[in-house]
Amino acid sequence: MVADTRTSPRPDAAARNQLAQYTPSSFSQHSRWRFGRNRKAAYLGRIVGEVTSWQVTTIATMVALEWASLVAESKHTDMIAMREARENRRLLMRLLADFEKTLLVKPAETAPSLVRGLADMADAANRGGRAA
Repeated sequence: MVADTRTSPRPDAAARNQLAQYTPSSFSQHSRWRFGRNRKAAYLGRIVGEVTSWQVTTIATMVALEWASLVAESKHTDMIAMREARENRRLLMRLLADFEKTLLVKPAETAPSLVRGLADMADAANRGGRAA
């Protein structure tokens, strides 16, 4: 019996859909533009709240480094290109780690909660009652 491959997903389809990132197979001006647009949108989509100028600069640098890595890796027979790709990936990983740190949601400095305010009032009343 032959399995129907039209309806069943390929084994790596789930992983590919999860990443959903454009990776060019050829390197032209149009593919560079499409790659940059895709990556910038992906990184900006991960930011909660207002985007800082540091994040914008970091995203632009990460996109440029990743593009340079892909171009260098496409010339897989050249050792200098592979060394350059490795260095670009290393720098990309460092910037990505710094970028990830900016995504951590910091606790908002808000007014004390109602429960905390009532507890403080009760403490103050108890201290006032003992002293009297």
